[in-house]
Amino acid sequence: MGEPPGHILGEIDINRRYRRVYYDDAPTDELKKYRLGYAVAASACVPGMFEPLTITGLYENRTVRLVDGGVHDNQGVAGLLSEGCTRILCSDACGQMGDVLQPSDTPTGVLLRTTSILQDRVREAEYQDLRSRLDSHAGVNTRKELEDDPLNWIGCEDPRSAASKSSNQTSYGIDRDLQEKIAAMRTDLDTFTEVEAYALMASGYQITKREFELLQQQHRKEGRPGTWGNYDIDAAGADWRFRQLEPLMAMKQETNKQSEDLHHQLEIAREVFSKAWHLIPQYKIAAILTGVIAVISIVFFAALAWNTTVSVGAMIIFAVLSIIAMAVPILHWLMPASRFRLIFKTSITLLGYMVAKIHLKYVNEKFLKRGELKRLLKL
Repeated sequence: MGEPPGHILGEIDINRRYRRVYYDDAPTDELKKYRLGYAVAASACVPGMFEPLTITGLYENRTVRLVDGGVHDNQGVAGLLSEGCTRILCSDACGQMGDVLQPSDTPTGVLLRTTSILQDRVREAEYQDLRSRLDSHAGVNTRKELEDDPLNWIGCEDPRSAASKSSNQTSYGIDRDLQEKIAAMRTDLDTFTEVEAYALMASGYQITKREFELLQQQHRKEGRPGTWGNYDIDAAGADWRFRQLEPLMAMKQETNKQSEDLHHQLEIAREVFSKAWHLIPQYKIAAILTGVIAVISIVFFAALAWNTTVSVGAMIIFAVLSIIAMAVPILHWLMPASRFRLIFKTSITLLGYMVAKIHLKYVNEKFLKRGELKRLLKL
């Protein structure tokens, strides 16, 4: 536990460093037997969404509160560099910042976009640091060979024409449109179908294979003996199950039913809440019918009450309830240790438990069935 010394320079950062301590030397038995689950929870503790994980009794008169490590080291390489690693293979799984055609000018929108820019800068700085420190490095990500051409301004007198692509396939053998969909897949920790997971695996496998080929070419060009990193660059690939997708991933969407379905599933894979509704027709119809019934009900009751006189008391009650509804989040933040917060957490937990059970039983099972590899290959 603690901060590595290698990345904190006195002329840049004068904050006090928390010296690293091995678990066996920790001051309390609780810290000596610190649970792996707590460390993982801290690593996934998204700021503002989850409470920081608190550690007490480690440093005198100091309380340590941990949040998602991606705030500081999204690639996870700082710890490896501090241990003196000289060869690092980095699979960059962080979501890259996307383009926004019309950025928001609202306070919330500006703050969110600013945070995205900051995190993107951290990612770039880390990767540049990694490249400058190591002689042997390989870095891959899902947007390899998907770079866009620079955008010309209106009335530009020396416009740059778009670079012509000799093939709709990348050099690692995947259709560019499909690879765009793979790169846009969600990064939350919900259920992934076999097709989604295997597409990610196959893509990573192909990209990494190509990266080793390029490194070996450069190795030979520089006149060095043997192979890059002493790896068996030309070794035969293993017969992993996900490799059954490789022939389909090279095809355009309109090639056949299998390629159409694969593109369709991976297009929907970017969604967070509505994947099952897009993939399973019964759920889509049910959602539409529910919305129609809700609208009809609202219109019906509004028509019934159109000529009804609303009492002053009813208006007061409505206003009070509205104020309470707006005040609940404020109270939640202003009274973090209050009993109100315990009631709020308990209610949210129970509600979340019931929703999760219903989702796993009636939605998730059908979603997984729809995304099975054998179903796709039988089309």
